[in-house]
Amino acid sequence: MEKSGKPTFAKLDPVLWDGLLDEWQTSGISQQAFCKHRSISFHTFAYWRSKKRNRKKPARQTIQTTSNTFAKAAITSPPPRQTSDSLRLLCTTGAQLIIPLSMPKPDLEHLLKQLGISAC
Repeated sequence: MEKSGKPTFAKLDPVLWDGLLDEWQTSGISQQAFCKHRSISFHTFAYWRSKKRNRKKPARQTIQTTSNTFAKAAITSPPPRQTSDSLRLLCTTGAQLIIPLSMPKPDLEHLLKQLGISAC
């Protein structure tokens, strides 16, 4: 903590910054609004965002399947500790599907049906 009582975000571990950047991406608000809400320097935020963007990403494998099944996934590093009100699915194509945890069951079933996934 700094003398002002605000957290020192610049000194956070890169994994924690990844968590903050993911939180911003799913928040739906501008970078400036997110920084103001979290009391983060916009310049520090932009620095860590550019570092994450420039980091080498692991090679993605293309998985082809003819059935409506999920591919096996491995966690390469522990996710940052944070609470969320949504479920985020990352596809091998890079596409993201963000589903609010508050989504009613009939709506979720309809979404899965539209995606060609039978209910579990």
